[in-house]
Amino acid sequence: MIDHFRASLAQSLDYDSPPEVHMDGFGAAGNFTNRFTALHPDRVACATAGGINGTAILPVREYDGRTLRYQVGITDLEDLTGSTFDRNAWQETPQFLYLGAEDESDTIPSDTAWNPELRELALEVYGRDMQKDRMSVCREVYERAEANAQLPVYEHTGHEVPNWIRRDIYQFHNQHIRSDEFRPIRVRNGDNIGLKFAERPAAGDTEVTVSIDISEYLLGLGQPFSDGSLSIVADTGDSIGRREREFTLSGPTSISMDDLPAEQTRTFELDRSLNAGDELTFGIVDGEVVTEVTTILRAIENRLGATHVGSKYRFHADEYDIVNEGAAALENVGSRVFKGWSYGIEKQYPFHDWPEFDSQVEVFKSDPFRELLNREFNAYVFNSTAYTSGAQKHGWGYFVSRFNQDHETEVVQSYERLTRYLLETYDGTGIEIVLSNWEGDWLLAGGGGKDGPIDPDTLQRAKRWWSARQRGIERARQAVESDVAVLHAVEINRVLEAREDGINWIVNTILPDLPVDLVAYSAWDLCATAANMKTFETDGRDLVSNTLSYIENQSPNANEYVKSVYGANARVVFPSEYGLPIRQNGIDEAMRATRVVTEEALDWGSPYVLFWQTYDNEVIIDGEVVSLDPRIEQRLESTFKNGPGLDDVMGFYLIRPDGARASTWYYFAEQLETNEEAFTRLELRYDSLRLESDINPDIPEEHARKLGLACFRMGLVTSTEEYQFDIGDLRNEPAYKRGVYEPGQWDTEQFRWFGGIEDATTIYIPTTALDTAEEIEAVSITGQPVEGGINAEVYIDGKYRDSLSVDDRRGRYTIDL
Repeated sequence: MIDHFRASLAQSLDYDSPPEVHMDGFGAAGNFTNRFTALHPDRVACATAGGINGTAILPVREYDGRTLRYQVGITDLEDLTGSTFDRNAWQETPQFLYLGAEDESDTIPSDTAWNPELRELALEVYGRDMQKDRMSVCREVYERAEANAQLPVYEHTGHEVPNWIRRDIYQFHNQHIRSDEFRPIRVRNGDNIGLKFAERPAAGDTEVTVSIDISEYLLGLGQPFSDGSLSIVADTGDSIGRREREFTLSGPTSISMDDLPAEQTRTFELDRSLNAGDELTFGIVDGEVVTEVTTILRAIENRLGATHVGSKYRFHADEYDIVNEGAAALENVGSRVFKGWSYGIEKQYPFHDWPEFDSQVEVFKSDPFRELLNREFNAYVFNSTAYTSGAQKHGWGYFVSRFNQDHETEVVQSYERLTRYLLETYDGTGIEIVLSNWEGDWLLAGGGGKDGPIDPDTLQRAKRWWSARQRGIERARQAVESDVAVLHAVEINRVLEAREDGINWIVNTILPDLPVDLVAYSAWDLCATAANMKTFETDGRDLVSNTLSYIENQSPNANEYVKSVYGANARVVFPSEYGLPIRQNGIDEAMRATRVVTEEALDWGSPYVLFWQTYDNEVIIDGEVVSLDPRIEQRLESTFKNGPGLDDVMGFYLIRPDGARASTWYYFAEQLETNEEAFTRLELRYDSLRLESDINPDIPEEHARKLGLACFRMGLVTSTEEYQFDIGDLRNEPAYKRGVYEPGQWDTEQFRWFGGIEDATTIYIPTTALDTAEEIEAVSITGQPVEGGINAEVYIDGKYRDSLSVDDRRGRYTIDL
């Protein structure tokens, strides 16, 4: 074969190539390369072979009293080939034989690679453990045989050839082209070449900051890099191009030998801004790319979404079914991520005449769900449960107390059928569908509000249940080719107790061993804690990101399927429920919880961030908070003549029961950069506020509010008149983002204190849905400042507009828009 190719080169190119070749192979090709070198060492100039199971051919006739037949040794080589083993030529041939420390691809059990007799001999000679036993034997025999060979084991590497090993292969061949003298190379370990994004890149960015960590291990043999330095490069796609690259970086791209070992952060300016949907890769190059990190710049509308389930009101019965009415409202705010339920449908989605369902597939074949999955959403998350005999007999949570082999088989089959249906039916849309469960910790504890820890037997049954769901989904993914992504998540909800108090919940027991794609976090335990920290902007935000990182550290690593959907550095944890009820916690605290989880989870890199909810699912009837009730339509009709009002719901919503847009709606529109014509953002940034305890010593400092201005009236000024809001009455107030307290009474007037723990008040001023077509020119505020007066800078839509000085008298102040 080699001589034929040499003859072709001579004939076609008049090129007289040398008779020796450089060979490289991996896996079966690696075994071939290693054995070919033993059979024809005079024709091999240099050989590199990896993934050979620690079964390199041994250049001896006997070992440890055993006769070594080919392919273990060389005792019968002449009988098989007619030629003797050319020991001198073999010794002189440079060989680089490597294995990954986590390589589990062992061919010895394979009948196609070893016959029974040779298999038994191989195990007796090499041993059973590929890394510890076999590579040690090979290294020992090759050293005794005085081979020009290097036999490294790469840490944290499986049956693969990552970039840093390719770089070593390149260098090994390169230096043995340039010199006849055998010299081992300095083996790199890519796991010790750390590169990651210090700040997650976002659409619109023109700068990217990365963290670099190159340990001393890389310099262990004391040999210099081939060109004396490394370079940092960037490209689009999931790998660095060898020659042409999309980006040119401005900044300190070179890492010299004097910089090593290096642990530092560097910022680079790009020659164009990043776009939503870009796949961005940074890499470190040493002749070849030795390591790289990739992120997909997922557009925020494909990450930030909300739940729609259990609505207690509706507005467009003539236009939509209840499922798609909420979906349309979510689309209107600009989100492209929908969360809902796909079981217990008649309770979860009232106001609709549902048939009885016998399977998950039937649910998704229903008209409302077919319409839903053909909307403009990019991603759907469904709390899902199989319609099995166990569920029909004992309820949806049957597996908590019983889960036998028949149940397990049913679950696997149900999820395989559902996943097949989704992959086949929606192929071509490219949508993402996540199948999750309702709050796992409450589910296993026997219901919401139950104390932990969870019984160990229950945890093991649940582990089998989640594993069965995953197996069914994976079977369908392997069988059906589709551009639809179907993923499986486990939803957990008791995290802070596990992290801070060590109480056994899912996150600190079975989660590390669950074979799931994603981890959803119903973050109710996090919201109030983060929102009420005195140092909210630091400690409150840190609590969110640190909690997500804690869950991630307990979670299985992102598998290859997950990486194909979200990028090579995908994070697997996302908040799947969060928020606080306005009725119970007040507008300021509720908005603070919403903002801190939204912003920190997006910055942290969660694939989805899912607010609770689009329409409120909790109504108060006869003093009782009602969420799920099979008779909810009749109860609503008999209790409320025209449906529930603002005072009748808990305050989980984007759209209020009076049809108005809530503060959360405006906040989402601000984040999503949509509906910009619908509102103006007015912000007052105070130079100082007064603690309530300084004014009233009866109020303990730990309970004192930070006060600025008592607002009695607010109006929208046009060229002809002024439209007044009713301060303190949510039904006719502007929407507040931050820095407002609950209504108070001053003599006969109602007011709200402006101030807050962030030293700022932000108000969404609506520019639509007013009874005028006139342009709004200004906002008027009538208020009484705290003792001593206040000063504030005025910002309109994030831009400085004016300063406001208010003395200690009540007055009317006009802010020009």
